[in-house]
Amino acid sequence: CRCPGWSFELEDMDFAKSFSVFNSVPSFAPKGKSSLGQSEQFKAFRSTFALRQLAVDLNDGEWRFYDGGPKNTPVLLCLPGACGTAESFYRTMLHLCPKGYRIVAAQHPAYYTINDFVLGMDAFLDALEAPDVHLLGAALGGLLAQQYAIARPKRVASMILCNSFYSNSSFEPAAGTMVTSMYQMTPYFVLKNMLLTSFNNDAAAISASPEVSEAVDFVVEQLNSLSQEHLASRLTLNCSPCQCIGLKMAQENITIMDALDRQARP
Repeated sequence: CRCPGWSFELEDMDFAKSFSVFNSVPSFAPKGKSSLGQSEQFKAFRSTFALRQLAVDLNDGEWRFYDGGPKNTPVLLCLPGACGTAESFYRTMLHLCPKGYRIVAAQHPAYYTINDFVLGMDAFLDALEAPDVHLLGAALGGLLAQQYAIARPKRVASMILCNSFYSNSSFEPAAGTMVTSMYQMTPYFVLKNMLLTSFNNDAAAISASPEVSEAVDFVVEQLNSLSQEHLASRLTLNCSPCQCIGLKMAQENITIMDALDRQARP
């Protein structure tokens, strides 16, 4: 998953590990308000860009998003990772919107299949009056961006994939769909611990870097705003069998950004 200046991977959980989370203790439990969340830069973002919510399909949930920049320019739509929110892209919007770019930082409602996401994305882009877009996807957001480009090649002009992956086979639980189908019924605190314990393996490295530690605190703070339904849908999409096959896009229209450390997925 992607946060400002840092990336990490979801733990590859099997059936037993999924239930061991009841007794696990994440190293990065919430510590109150994060320094980034209280920074002048983030406050400037919140005061400059209005949070919007839009229901666009039969799904009960709403798209949460920030829309900034000239409305007569192409859209760069930013999709966060499994732990991310629309706020994860606040620096992107603060830096690019004043330069004349239209940036939409969005988080989708709870979708449990790629097909549902594609249909919801169709309706969301229609509501934005965006016939085609440039996509920036982080981690899970990058996987969803690729899947949308495969399903709707004429609606995606280019992609930026940040610490993302084309196959989620590494995240599939050993027990298969029996585990992923249970996410919808799994208590909120268990799902949250599944994500928080992903940081445990690098607790020392994170603590050694103030910048990385601040970024992790910000992600944990944003994670608190996500409901059980949102966490369940993201884990389901992240861990259900999926490969990006059949992508028809020129290589010059795809930009790949990776943090070359042991936490980044190739």
